[in-house]
Amino acid sequence: NYFIDHYYGQKLGVEPTTGSPSNVLFEYGNRDADSIIKDVQKGILITGFIGGNSNSTTGDFSFGITGIVVENGELIKPINEMNISGNAKDFWHNLAEIGNDPYLYSSWRIPTLVFNDIDFSGI
Repeated sequence: NYFIDHYYGQKLGVEPTTGSPSNVLFEYGNRDADSIIKDVQKGILITGFIGGNSNSTTGDFSFGITGIVVENGELIKPINEMNISGNAKDFWHNLAEIGNDPYLYSSWRIPTLVFNDIDFSGI
């Protein structure tokens, strides 16, 4: 078996397998990002990360993010240089929904993920 990511899969004309020996796998849900966003009353759609840190012993983390404010199912305004923080164990226990729209251009085919009760600062 070979580790073939999306880029090299396209160059070689074969299906991608993975880009690394470590994969994150999710069972996909039933809705795409657009239909999930329509049900969000107040939230943040994270579109990117801009650095941060985590403690692998305690699970505590803090990351800078970019994204879009969501209110009543509508994308309201872009945000930049906000912070998301918490504990990894608590964070994953707050996973509320998984979308059916994995990002296909990475070995981590992660779909839209919805979390409840996450700490943000900077808005």
